[in-house]
Amino acid sequence: MCSWRFQTYSAERTKQEERGETRWEFERQRLFFDTRYMAQVCSNLLDIVEKIEEFKGILQNPELKGIILLSTKALTGKAVTGDIAGIESVLSEVELMIKPITEVPFAIFEKMYSTRYESAEILFILLCMSALFSIEMYCFDV
Repeated sequence: MCSWRFQTYSAERTKQEERGETRWEFERQRLFFDTRYMAQVCSNLLDIVEKIEEFKGILQNPELKGIILLSTKALTGKAVTGDIAGIESVLSEVELMIKPITEVPFAIFEKMYSTRYESAEILFILLCMSALFSIEMYCFDV
């Protein structure tokens, strides 16, 4: 997204110069600074959505539930808990992982809040790690 804007800006500027037109001169850093930050936040949000969808895809997979109900003891040497309710609990945990991002009390696209937004992202990552641990706990007696 950022490169597209800059390429469009540069192409239009070149056209104007070739036609001999007068143009306004903009400070590029100032012109693209905010949108570059916004594009980064959008990219991070897309990563978060993909992670949530990945977790849901794993936890809502009928094969996973079947594996839990059957025995994988021969493969792992560990007893299977068969706790489908536990998987549903982890799925609820995954639904809550998005809260640090969706319930921030500031505008995430404002650069002045970048440190606070990064903290919300770190909390999301920690919740992802917790969900991964929960998945392991509910699938196998660890």
